[in-house]
Amino acid sequence: MATFDAPSRDVCSVERIATNTPLQALVTLRAPIYLESSRVLAESLIGKKDPIQLAFRRILSRKADAIELSALSQLHQDRLESYQKDPEAARRFLKVGEHPTQPNSNKAEVAALADVCLAIFNLSESLTRK
Repeated sequence: MATFDAPSRDVCSVERIATNTPLQALVTLRAPIYLESSRVLAESLIGKKDPIQLAFRRILSRKADAIELSALSQLHQDRLESYQKDPEAARRFLKVGEHPTQPNSNKAEVAALADVCLAIFNLSESLTRK
């Protein structure tokens, strides 16, 4: 709980504070549950119209604004290029977790979209629901 700056469970708290502690980012960017959740969500969005906006909406229950969408689209493009140059990195990322991967999927595309989902999961808004 301390990692996420959450209040102790022995006291009632009406609202959590917004936080961006380095430990929180470390957990949300590297914990297997976040990696696997990002991958499974990304796999479900491949082939859909506007998958980045869909991911944002599923995680945060709202549409991304133009600035957010632009930043996430740029992240997607950067990660896609990186995974296309290094397919082994995409395979390593997609192996995390117990949920089976889709066998005939484009690994670079899934990994790039999973990185976008992971970035959205890392937002304070997704953790505190402000």
